[in-house]
Amino acid sequence: MVTKFHRVREFVVAHQFACFIILCVVIALVMTLISLELYRRSGAIKLDMSRPGYEAVRTEVEKSSDDQPYDSSGPLNDSAINDFENRIKKYQSELDELGTYDNSIISDDSLNLTEPAESSTTEVVQ
Repeated sequence: MVTKFHRVREFVVAHQFACFIILCVVIALVMTLISLELYRRSGAIKLDMSRPGYEAVRTEVEKSSDDQPYDSSGPLNDSAINDFENRIKKYQSELDELGTYDNSIISDDSLNLTEPAESSTTEVVQ
């Protein structure tokens, strides 16, 4: 047992870079498989518009014409701060119009993420 461990250790030490690359690829594959499984089990896959078959729906999605990107590398002066505050106020007023947040809006039933309940009848055998 000690000799096998010693041989493996010598091999790893002799080929450190190759072992490092192999280990990185294995870790990346395992993490990818875990994330895909979580994606599938969580139901988020049902909401994904990038899947094949949703091309027609994607073309119907419109970008807002008033969404201008905010320059994050420009000078920090009064006009930049006022511009930022005006944008925030605009979005804040739009959110205020929606009303208060209610958890039932994003429930599984309202998003049609639940599967229909199967009516199971059990007979009592005497």
